[in-house]
Amino acid sequence: MTGVPTAPPHDLLAEALERGLFSAAALWVHDGRRLRVGQPLGRLSGEAAAPAATAATRFDLASLTKGLATALCIARLVADGELRWETPACAVLPAMKRDRHREVTIDHLLTHTAGLAWWAPLFAGHPDHRRVAASGDPPPAVWRPATVAMAEVMDLEARPGERFCYSDLGYLLLGEIIERVATLDLAQGFTQWVTGPIDLGDQVTFRSARPRAAGWEGCAATEACPWRDRTLQGEVHDENAWTMGGVAGHAGLFGSAAAVDTIAERLLACYHGEDDWLSTETVRQLFTVPDGLPPESWCRGFDRPSLADSQAGTLWPRATGRGLLGFTGTSLWLDLASRARVTLLTNRVHGGREERGLKTLRPALQDAVFARLGDGGDFGEWEVT
Repeated sequence: MTGVPTAPPHDLLAEALERGLFSAAALWVHDGRRLRVGQPLGRLSGEAAAPAATAATRFDLASLTKGLATALCIARLVADGELRWETPACAVLPAMKRDRHREVTIDHLLTHTAGLAWWAPLFAGHPDHRRVAASGDPPPAVWRPATVAMAEVMDLEARPGERFCYSDLGYLLLGEIIERVATLDLAQGFTQWVTGPIDLGDQVTFRSARPRAAGWEGCAATEACPWRDRTLQGEVHDENAWTMGGVAGHAGLFGSAAAVDTIAERLLACYHGEDDWLSTETVRQLFTVPDGLPPESWCRGFDRPSLADSQAGTLWPRATGRGLLGFTGTSLWLDLASRARVTLLTNRVHGGREERGLKTLRPALQDAVFARLGDGGDFGEWEVT
């Protein structure tokens, strides 16, 4: 294969670990027929005595939450007739019954075309957030609806459906829509509709927004947060998700690479009509861009590789590729046709949130993996036998 990178995935990740891009990582590669790589590496934090990462290590999945939790819960409600893709958001969130906000639909929120800003420091709208955070107490329960209310009244930056703008705020609102329609919280819905039916247990869950909640020892540490006055480990990195108790539509999931791969595997089986966890029609709708939206729009919960400068690399299939990226250093890419998939989880924010090379590493790694999948090459010492 001409132009294929020669550096093996092992070397790319080992070099990134050596230069401190992250302290822990996990790479899971499946070729659509069998698992080829299932490899943890590094330690749960930068401390020399920190435990080694294992196959069970849970990472803060950040925005992988959007596709793996929120979009799947919405899909279940659509499949059950509780929602439609075209349902106006204001039918569930009355505060949006005003001006052009009335035009925002579930599809707009899922595809990042609602016109909402990508982010806003909603957490800072709680005047005593620093004191509460530094105390180690969980955020007060009243902060959750208050945070949602702030997002509901945010001005739109474009007319719904007019342009693509990736938006955490849109998925935060989707999480609230799920809770109001289903009359149960998002974490319960995720367990009932996603992890329960596919027997994942606590391998991928939302976690409490407080330090050292049960199970924190098995999580990779993220950032030393200046206003929470501690290094976060097993506690959500995203500030807005923290104010919501750690359970939000845009962030909050923690999980292992194996668990992420399992969800992807089951989705692909449903897509091909071989699994009834979700109907084939519903999953195919999830992986489709609705008609009439800007060409760069997401599918309903999942991104597609861009033609150039994609984090999926240069080789991942453009027409049938779907994926998710997370700010903490996480990614999932799958191919609808071959069922191949690559899950890379890291804690790249452990050394700080500035970009220090992950945007270069991810596409290089994707190309190195795809080259070996495409030409039958092996993965050396990481090959699962």
